[in-house]
This record gives sequence, C-alpha cells and structure tokens, in this order.
Amino acid sequence: MNAIKKIIGVCGLLAGGLLCHGQEYTITNQYHFHYYLLNPALAGAAECTHFMLTHKQQWVGMKEAPYTTALSFQTRTKSRIGVGAYLYNDRNGWSYQQGGQATIAYHIPLSKGNRYTKSPTLDRQLSFAASMNFYRYSLSDKVIDQSKMDGDAINEKNGFYPNANFGVFYQDYKFFTGLTLTNLIPVEISMFGEDEPKRPFSFFWQVGYAFGCGRNTSFEPSLVFKMDADSRKQIDVNVRFIQHREDQDLSWWAGVGYKHNLDDGGGQSLVLLPNATVRIGKFRVGYAFNLDLNKLVSHNYGTHELMLGYSFCHTSKFCR
Repeated sequence: MNAIKKIIGVCGLLAGGLLCHGQEYTITNQYHFHYYLLNPALAGAAECTHFMLTHKQQWVGMKEAPYTTALSFQTRTKSRIGVGAYLYNDRNGWSYQQGGQATIAYHIPLSKGNRYTKSPTLDRQLSFAASMNFYRYSLSDKVIDQSKMDGDAINEKNGFYPNANFGVFYQDYKFFTGLTLTNLIPVEISMFGEDEPKRPFSFFWQVGYAFGCGRNTSFEPSLVFKMDADSRKQIDVNVRFIQHREDQDLSWWAGVGYKHNLDDGGGQSLVLLPNATVRIGKFRVGYAFNLDLNKLVSHNYGTHELMLGYSFCHTSKFCR
C-alpha cells in the first residue's frame, strides 16, 4: 500500500477526515449552535454582534481521536451589510488543518416591521453572502516517514489553499430556508501528487418552520440536505424546543438531530445528536453529544461538543 492509500485509509477510519470529505463538513456539522456555520448569508442577519467559541472532541477514548476548535464572529452594520468570520484548528489522526472564513452579506427586508414581531407578515428578510476561505494542511512526521519506507515520496509536508463559498437565506417569523454552495474555486491539492483527493464542489439546502406552542414557546423542526460533486449525500433531520422567560432574561432550547449518510456503506452512516443551549442575559452555553449508531460506537465514548457564546444585545429567540 502506498502512502496516499494509507492516508486515505486513516481518513476513512476516522469517518470522513478533512482530506477525504473537505473542510465544509468539519465546520458546518456544528451548525446546531449557530446557522452561520452552515450558511454565510446569516452573517449579520440579526441586528446584533455575536462571538462564539466551539470545541468538538470526537470519539473520546480512542487514540489520535479527531478534534476541532473554532472561533466565530458576526455583526450587522448600520446599513444592510453584515460581516462575519471564523477561524478553526482541526486534527484528524496524522493530518492537521487550520483555516478560516471571511464573509460579507447583504440583507434585504421584504416588508416593514421589526424582526420577531408578533405578525408573521412584518418579518421577512432575504439575505445573500459571499465568503473567501483559506485552509492550510499539514502532515505529521509519521506520514512522511511511512511514505519514504514505501518509496512514495510526498510532494509537500504543508500546503496552503484558498477557496470561496456563496449563500442565500430567506426567513420570516416562522419559516426559513437557505442554500449554501462551497468550494466554488476548483483548487487541486498538490501535496500528494496526482492521486490526491480533491475538495469537491458541495451544496447544502436547509429548510425549517417554527410552530408556536404558547406564549414564548415554540417547536422547530428542520432538515438539511448535503451533496457534493462526487455524489456523496447526507440528510439531517432536526427538532428543537425553544422557550423564553422574559421576567428572568433567560432562554433555553433543547433538541435532537439525526444524521444519515445516503451512500451505500459510506463512512459514518448513522448519528444521533441530542443538544441543548441556555442563554442567561448576553451569555450562551451549549452542549451536544454525537452518538454513532454503527459498529464504531462499541470502541469509544462518543463525541462531545461544547459552546460558549456572548452577544452584545439580548437575543430572546434562538439565534439563526
């Protein structure tokens, strides 16, 4: 087995590593904390400034288990312009990746009124955004040494690559839907030579609706469909219960997600993701647990995600 096959094997063992499935799944899979991580058009969609730190520790109990840490920021200017950005650091076995995104968004109000008013007809907004992305791959010395033993020299130990994303998002008081296009620039990763897997063009379609369950309480089901140019497909089904207590300046939302890989025998096929977030004043704290519903579940203690957030305003609703 040559060096590149060994690397791809490690990626497959770790259920969709960065070199095999692309950075978009690494970051966007944490969208249950904030939809900006899935769709750049949410940058500045709300007239508020948000900071959020997330850490995802995968497959606790396994050696060389992957982890991802990301810091995101977004805000709305005095006009209709929104800006956002994130930086992240990711380790996946013997490969490492650092990168980020810078976003500029434009928001078009489609009716008069303030966001989250009591009348659904007074809260419609259409948003567009473009993002520039960059990412840096690096490999451990173990991979380099193994390639020399196999006689298949790796071109580079490190590689820096740019790319671009585009997003559009529509939302009103209850309904929302959005489309994200990633890897718009056909970048070839040259680190491993001709057999290097490429980062495929991908799209994500999201749709959801919030049902009122009484004063300051709602039930929100949503769906995300993912597909890339290599015909890999995944569907996420999510439900979230949201409650606000205005007298205590407190909100909380709890939900569960189900992720299903639609490819036959492909990677991490079934994942159950219970999650919860509490907002106290301007602070938010969230937790999610990824339960792998496949054979790998017997070899680890699941995947844990933590989120810390701060908003320079009082966001009574779930921050899309």
